[in-house]
Amino acid sequence: MKSEYLPNARLALFDIQVAAPTARTVCAGDHGSDYGQTPTQWRPFPGQELPLAEYARQIAERFDFEAQVRDVNTISETDKRRPGIVLIDPEFIATADGRAALGDLAGNLPSWVLPLVVLDQSASERTRELAAKVREMLDLAGALPTDSAHRGARGIGSLDDFAATVPRLVAEAERQYLRNRGSGVLSPPSGRRPRASGS
Repeated sequence: MKSEYLPNARLALFDIQVAAPTARTVCAGDHGSDYGQTPTQWRPFPGQELPLAEYARQIAERFDFEAQVRDVNTISETDKRRPGIVLIDPEFIATADGRAALGDLAGNLPSWVLPLVVLDQSASERTRELAAKVREMLDLAGALPTDSAHRGARGIGSLDDFAATVPRLVAEAERQYLRNRGSGVLSPPSGRRPRASGS
């Protein structure tokens, strides 16, 4: 995708990673209808028309990024060099494979890839306990170096919270990337940025 402001320049890439079960791998009885054939099809909130990752992609593209959506099991070393966010369903760590995958991710998460723990409004006590374990894993791995990372790890519980939080995380991921990674990303024009409080 080309930038409308710089016709010969490609837009910077932004990664949206999803750590969620699928309909096949989710524990029985745990909101199976929220999940699809792939983690990226996860829809945790009632009445949600699109997968959660698609909403995040739309928000990132308002910042003039070219957003790519993938599940955490398909992320390569090259992908870790881009700013991004990780949408985390606490149910992901209910299995040994999920715990191992999140542990590996957390141990290699750069400061410009920010976590966002997502709980639905009817989260059970078990799910809340899993969310606390997710936060502990991220913290122990040193994956929460900034206030924004801590806020994302505390979690959100509604689609409105999601729409208000993701723009802040996208902006912070870009800031962290430019500060710590270098100038390899094209900074989107400031005039087109959405307000952090907007959806």
